[in-house]
Amino acid sequence: ILAILAANTALEETDPAKKMSAFEEFNTITRAFSDTTYDNPEIFIVRAHAIEGKNAYKSLQEMYKKSEEPIPVELFNKKGNMLYKLGQYAEASECYREALKNCEELNPLPTEVRIVLLYNLGRSYESSHNFREAQDLYDQIINEHPSHIESHLRLAAIEEFHGNYAKANDIYNEILEFDENNVEVRKRLAVNQLRQGELRVSRRSLDVIHLENKNDIVVTSALGSLHLFKARLFRQEKEKEAREQSYKRAMEYFQKTLQKNPRNVWAANGINVAIAESGRFKEAKEIFWKYEGVSKKSQNKDVSVLEWIGRSCYLLAKETKNLQKMDEALVWTEKALRLAPTNKLIVHNVALIQQSRAQLIGEPGEMRSSVHTFDHLLNDGSPHVNFDKEVLNQRINFGHSTVSSLKSKLEEALKYEEIRRKKEEEAQKRAEKERREQDLIAMEEERKKREELEKALENQRRIDQQLREYTEKQSEVWGEESKKRKSRKFIDSDDEDAEPFHKV
Repeated sequence: ILAILAANTALEETDPAKKMSAFEEFNTITRAFSDTTYDNPEIFIVRAHAIEGKNAYKSLQEMYKKSEEPIPVELFNKKGNMLYKLGQYAEASECYREALKNCEELNPLPTEVRIVLLYNLGRSYESSHNFREAQDLYDQIINEHPSHIESHLRLAAIEEFHGNYAKANDIYNEILEFDENNVEVRKRLAVNQLRQGELRVSRRSLDVIHLENKNDIVVTSALGSLHLFKARLFRQEKEKEAREQSYKRAMEYFQKTLQKNPRNVWAANGINVAIAESGRFKEAKEIFWKYEGVSKKSQNKDVSVLEWIGRSCYLLAKETKNLQKMDEALVWTEKALRLAPTNKLIVHNVALIQQSRAQLIGEPGEMRSSVHTFDHLLNDGSPHVNFDKEVLNQRINFGHSTVSSLKSKLEEALKYEEIRRKKEEEAQKRAEKERREQDLIAMEEERKKREELEKALENQRRIDQQLREYTEKQSEVWGEESKKRKSRKFIDSDDEDAEPFHKV
């Protein structure tokens, strides 16, 4: 009894330290005795539920087999619930089927237990996307128990999943005929009407529910979306004030939701869309830093927060055409993907960001990568996340057309670049030719100048030579004349010394 109480305390406790303490107490008690001396199956049931471990259930099954006692239906159901929570839907379905098989052997037949098992099996089929099998089981339950609301709701959810909102509304209205005060149904119907654009009808329902319970985060988120839709209807400049008021109301409702649940993706995305569309980028940055601080506190290991920050950056990048913010969106979303590599929704978001980034930078390679991811998601049979095939096909086609467009633009750019390069080369060749011609002209002019200079110098040398020769000849003449003068002077001198002539 003490062990069971400790395990249940651990299950209900929210404080991590107290939860661990309760588990330790449970383990201490159960280690005090062995399976052979104290084989109480209830302890192992609680322990298996507490730690969600397969081995505990396996040990329990082996214990029943050894004791040759029939395995309780509850064991298969709880094991199935554990596997369902782990996302192992095929194994969970097998457990529920085994439980139903054992249930048929019981006498009297426990109707309530059987309904629970049928419903759980239906949920497992639904999560595996075996919708036809799930619908058959829900219909079977409703035929036997028409007031089984959960089965009605699951049928409506399947219709909504496939976009059959009118059929889903019919189911909700059928439920309200015998349970008109069911808040959950009224709430879902109002949200569904909002999806279909029936704003007035939806608002009346949401306002009534909101007055009854102002802490319902689904209703506050839906009212935020409603005002967001209204804001988009005010497109004229004269409606600017009404548009701003609707964005403001939308943000107020989304903020109320986030105050109650900071990890609510619907409200987080809604408030960021409102901020981006209304151009309140300062507020967007403030909220962004707030959530980045939350992420740091969780050591960047909270996938929901990382996704929200990535989404936040993406919406801002789309609105402002900011490549840096788009890169940040990719970084944050890839961080989330590293923590949850099997989460197909995050894989999809990474591809979506890559596609938008490729548009911004005009890079066909990154666009091809996103198209490949979308194509993989389209053909992936994983039951964990389902994507609207029409939307995926649209994104794949858009990616292909964008790649073709980018390739065409790239080819045009390459052709233009080739033409520009050729023109540049031709211009360079012309310039080079002109330069060479100018060089030749300059060289020719230089040569002519040198020749003229040489001629002038040669002429000067000839003149100088002639002058020298003339000077030399003149000097010789002058020398001869000087000698002659000297000779005459000498003769004249001799005549003066001789006896003078006498006159007769």
